[in-house]
Amino acid sequence: MRKSLGVYISLLFLQRLMIILFALVTLLSVLDSLANADNLPPGLGVLGQLRYMGLRLPILFDRALLFSILMAVLLTYVSLSRRNEMVALSASGMSIFGQMKLLMPVVFVTGALCAFAINQVSPPASRELQTWLGTKALQTDDATPQKLWLSDENRLVELEEVKGNDLL
Repeated sequence: MRKSLGVYISLLFLQRLMIILFALVTLLSVLDSLANADNLPPGLGVLGQLRYMGLRLPILFDRALLFSILMAVLLTYVSLSRRNEMVALSASGMSIFGQMKLLMPVVFVTGALCAFAINQVSPPASRELQTWLGTKALQTDDATPQKLWLSDENRLVELEEVKGNDLL
């Protein structure tokens, strides 16, 4: 019974993981391509956008993986609870830790397989993206301000750059 229960919970987890991971990576991919549209050469068209999204996919997958695993575990237990299956598991004498032990192998194997896949796919995709668009394509922190603003009682001063001890 424990083996079939472990398979059941593992399949529930994997279903939720695939749905969450697909939705999150798709959302991040669209938002990333919109945010970095200025870095792409003009006149690429749809195929160029799709190529960019495909090359950025391993990086976005890497960022979304941990959050997706956490959400999939939580949604697995929420769905078990919603269908009163947690009550049946507790009534049969299985503790919370016993239930978690059933799910741990699939979580670790999934995490290890995804980490291996990211390790194999991400470096070549990053190199190809960098040779296609240059080093600016892999920058992730675009929120760095270009100018610095300082205020003093009644004055507002804009600084464009700092050279040595001089403020310009």
